[in-house]
Amino acid sequence: MNPLYESRTETLISPNNQNPTIRTARFLKPIARNLDNVSEIPKTPFVSDIFSVQNLQKWPLMVFFTGWNPPQKNWVGWFNRLVIHHATTWIKAGIYDGILASLHEIPCNKGLVFGVSEFWCSKTNTFIFPWGEATITLEDVMILGGFPVIGGSINKPIEENDDKFVIELKRVRTELSEENLKNNGRNEVTHLAWLDHFMDEEEEGEIENKEGEFEHVAFLSLWLSRFVFPDLNEGIIDDFVFPIATHLSKGTPIEIAQSVLANLYHELTLLTQNVIAPPLDCKHYTCGLFKIVQLWVCERFPEFGAKLAKTLEIGDPRVVKWENVNFEYSLSLVRSRLKVGENFQWRPYASYLKKWEQIQWPFYDELDQIVSDYADLDDPLLSFCRFLYTCELNGHEMKYKEMYQPHRVAMQFGYDQDLPGQFIVPAFDCDKVGFYIPSRSFCSRISVSYYNWWKNYMLYHEEVVNDYFWPKRGKCISESSVERQLMLETNASSDRDNVPLALRVRQGSRKPIEIKTKGCRVKSDSVGIDRMPLDLRRVSNVEENVAYDSLDIDHMPLALRHETNGLKKARLKPPDRYYSTENVGKSQTEGFVVLLSDSNSHFSVQESSVGKTSTDPERDVKDSISRLSSKKLLASLARIEKDLAVLKTRVIYD
Repeated sequence: MNPLYESRTETLISPNNQNPTIRTARFLKPIARNLDNVSEIPKTPFVSDIFSVQNLQKWPLMVFFTGWNPPQKNWVGWFNRLVIHHATTWIKAGIYDGILASLHEIPCNKGLVFGVSEFWCSKTNTFIFPWGEATITLEDVMILGGFPVIGGSINKPIEENDDKFVIELKRVRTELSEENLKNNGRNEVTHLAWLDHFMDEEEEGEIENKEGEFEHVAFLSLWLSRFVFPDLNEGIIDDFVFPIATHLSKGTPIEIAQSVLANLYHELTLLTQNVIAPPLDCKHYTCGLFKIVQLWVCERFPEFGAKLAKTLEIGDPRVVKWENVNFEYSLSLVRSRLKVGENFQWRPYASYLKKWEQIQWPFYDELDQIVSDYADLDDPLLSFCRFLYTCELNGHEMKYKEMYQPHRVAMQFGYDQDLPGQFIVPAFDCDKVGFYIPSRSFCSRISVSYYNWWKNYMLYHEEVVNDYFWPKRGKCISESSVERQLMLETNASSDRDNVPLALRVRQGSRKPIEIKTKGCRVKSDSVGIDRMPLDLRRVSNVEENVAYDSLDIDHMPLALRHETNGLKKARLKPPDRYYSTENVGKSQTEGFVVLLSDSNSHFSVQESSVGKTSTDPERDVKDSISRLSSKKLLASLARIEKDLAVLKTRVIYD
């Protein structure tokens, strides 16, 4: 026997209070024996990180949920007509709850869906919250969607004598398609046209089979197309559902949950990719069953819907709790609550719920059990075994495969959590595996090694996010401690010119620091800003009158030594041209400003230097002006007046 779990005595910690305890722990395989073998989380920011930094309160993408279909007007009537004859067959095939769920409408709240989708990780197929990993599992799809997890492959071929149903369904589809082409110019069959066709035939008595087998297959075909495998072409009947419907009509179980979950993983990945890099029209169409995503959030985070949930009656599917419940939660509120894991329900379906038939699910029992005898293994226990099994999920029509990794979220099944091992795909053989079913009241915990690994990951992830947005600022995870250490060392040193420029800025300082340097006092809002990285020039919370103590002020643009005479809160902005004080010597006339010529200037005052002074500066200026046309002169004077209005020289001598 090859058990799906590993049992050993271990020191465990509660995710909430971190109180250690020593007991027998049971961890889902595969388990990493050391940090080198851990199945790592990608070292890239998630959508939640990007939107948080950018402070986006609304998604830059218009999302259309083509797979979120309400029941049609005549759908309940068609169900009532067939349930009397085929309810037993549906129970045998494991789809009875799924068909019942299609009778109830769940309003869409995009805030809940968008909020949780921002934490999606496509490499692990899990939600990466600050407090841990969680995901939608086969258990969620079976309970919330009513889809079976055991049975034959979704691509299982039909038997030869059942091929007549597929042929007849294709014939009807072709006729309806041609009729729609004549009337509406579209060569397709909508859900409504399919429903109306068979309802009309029943009223006219055209269904000859007294047991209604063909109508039964047609009913299941619509159920599969609308509520299980909806297409991007909203409301269209597709041929690929006909063989599946034929199997189900015979009571043959099909692994529907696996394909539904694979499709949902795939669509979550596409959604998060497109919201980061939206298409040109900023529209995204998704056919995944995102209704399950919203229900998952409501079940796992009770603060969203505990007070709104409805009471279930005996025989009701789980989805009835949320029928016609309108959630009014903003995206910002959803984000904030999802980041707190204290109230997260690891096993919501194991909690006692009045009148809900938990007796049909023996894995929500008061007592735990170890399953190793397969002689009388029933479908519910085999379903729980599939919940725990690491595997690849095949999307419908085998278009893609997705990883299913329950060992990363073992606490959702009542197991303890250890370091997740690398993803492997073993061959499933129920006769050679053993598994443990915890009691409904069991409290799962995490290993010390997992706690330390997750803590270190979150610290490193914060560093990754900072490096992603501010790459020139270095590793911001330790920046505050580095700043404090450097500032302590700087306070004891008089050579502050060697201190990084960003550390000299005292954020929030309202009083300017005035340092006397060689007979002058300088005020400025930057030092050497031309040589600084651009992102470090925009230091928030720094007042305009922050002073610096650089001794080498001659190499600093003079425009940055000035302060405005305008509003007290005004900040200096670098002009197109700047002033400079180069080669200032004792023999020069003190307190002068030289305007450097550039490509936009048509005249300039000659730069003064040591040993070189102009005998008649006013004449030089007049000669330069005389060579300009009146139009160019006015333009130049306007530029000068603009610069002078922004910057005013202030050189204070002792």
